[in-house]
Amino acid sequence: MRNRYYQKVVRKDQAKMLERRQSVNKKKMISRAAAVAVLAALAGIYLYRGHVARERVLALENFTEAQVNYVIDGDTMIVTMDGVTERVRLVGVDCEESVLEDETLNTEKGRQEAAFVKDLVAEGDSVYLQKDVTDRDRYGRLLRYVWLALPDDPEDTEEVRTKMLEGILIDQMQTRVEDFPPDVAYSDIFWEIAGE
Repeated sequence: MRNRYYQKVVRKDQAKMLERRQSVNKKKMISRAAAVAVLAALAGIYLYRGHVARERVLALENFTEAQVNYVIDGDTMIVTMDGVTERVRLVGVDCEESVLEDETLNTEKGRQEAAFVKDLVAEGDSVYLQKDVTDRDRYGRLLRYVWLALPDDPEDTEEVRTKMLEGILIDQMQTRVEDFPPDVAYSDIFWEIAGE
């Protein structure tokens, strides 16, 4: 009799424990589902904002004509636009150093990239600057994609490869692609060119 009593008590305890576990598991599942829903919503907002930003960047009216004054190195130049002289840093590429005061930090590849750009654009040449998200870097330079000719379709890989200075550098000089979020409107195309 005593054995049966203990068995009933044990069964009740086991049932209560199972009920508690199920309740806790249910709460965990609800919490996880809520977390997943929040993350999905945030990802959707991020992707939508990125899509809108990309569309804005790629709009054909987003180009400013400028005249080249001087090429400093492979990824920096001085231009004049609307009577104002500005230093411009190319977006999405990172050329090696070629003009640092400490000559030991400059590389042959950096000198080749600088000479290549100087051969492509000379003083007085017109270029077309295209802004991504960020206007200036921490050194005060304008951050821009530099087009040698206006594209018919700025999303066309072949036009980026043949008309945009960054695309030409990646294609012909194997210049390193460097993503600098949030300025990544052409990142996919740059990596595609680099991988060919």
